[in-house]
Amino acid sequence: MGVVAQWENQVKDCLKQNKELRGMLDNLRAGQASTVEIQRSLLEVNKDGGNESSSPAEILSLKGQLAKEQSRAEALSAEVLQLSARLQQATQAYNDLARLYKPVLRNIENSLLKMKQDGSVTVQ
Repeated sequence: MGVVAQWENQVKDCLKQNKELRGMLDNLRAGQASTVEIQRSLLEVNKDGGNESSSPAEILSLKGQLAKEQSRAEALSAEVLQLSARLQQATQAYNDLARLYKPVLRNIENSLLKMKQDGSVTVQ
């Protein structure tokens, strides 16, 4: 069991590092989005009434939105991975319990059937 515990600890460490890196990436993207917002605002202020500068402002705005949505998508992806791991652990635990208790339940069932056949138990 020592190997399993060591592997689980390594996985937990990796998940912790992954979460920290994801936070750093989110901060970078938020900074990028705010920089894009500032640039977009400057373009709108410098706009001289024509439609020429509205297109770059839209592009910058979309880039900011894209950065935010990428962060959100990655966070959701990480959550899905964590939930999948938890589901796998729960399934493994269920299978282990079933493997342990099926013989016990089978013995109880056989004993009850034998008692019923012997007539010492009446079934209603």
